[in-house]
Amino acid sequence: MASTIQFSKTLSFIFDDPQWFRKLGVGLLIAMGCVLFGWLIFPIIFWVCLLEGYQIRMLRNMRDGVEHPLPNWDRMGEMAGEGFRVGLAQLPIWFIALFTFIIPPLGLVGMAVAYFMTNEGLLRYIETNSLDGFFRFGELWKSFRQNMSASLSYGVWVFVLTVILTLLSSTFIGGILQITLQVPLETHLLGQYGYGASTREKPKHIGSSKPKNEGSSSDIFEM
Repeated sequence: MASTIQFSKTLSFIFDDPQWFRKLGVGLLIAMGCVLFGWLIFPIIFWVCLLEGYQIRMLRNMRDGVEHPLPNWDRMGEMAGEGFRVGLAQLPIWFIALFTFIIPPLGLVGMAVAYFMTNEGLLRYIETNSLDGFFRFGELWKSFRQNMSASLSYGVWVFVLTVILTLLSSTFIGGILQITLQVPLETHLLGQYGYGASTREKPKHIGSSKPKNEGSSSDIFEM
């Protein structure tokens, strides 16, 4: 079966959420604050960690079959803290990839492989809640090779998405929209790659639960 990533679904899933305006609005305000105070180091670090944590929460929602996976912007300190830990765990993979630039033509290839390996590590973290998967380089490399076709399909759609959003960034408002939309849209593609019906071989059994609406107060994800 070929990969069944649906790009049109990625472009529309946000607006299927009845609370999309509020959720995106909060994200937009945070993005604007980081742009305005970007000359300070702490806001940028906090924003990067917050986006990583936001991605983790959204992937968990997709894994669990949440009807509207776009997360709420609640418990941001906790979300940024988890994003910080996961970001640190990814650094060794990127550090190793930097050595490929010793031979310039291999540099971009090395960074692309590192991108797929960190995403695979992230999916394993979602499944196990353990950072250990990021340091199993042999297993990550093996998984990348086994899932080469599905990975390339996912990578193509990420590239297309990035081109579209980059075209928006030619103006200040467009740049803010790019910052606001890049993570949820790219995460949705990763969620389809990781948890949708595709050729990707999943290393471990992925649990499931009945679909629910993450937006309701009783369904707010508890880390």
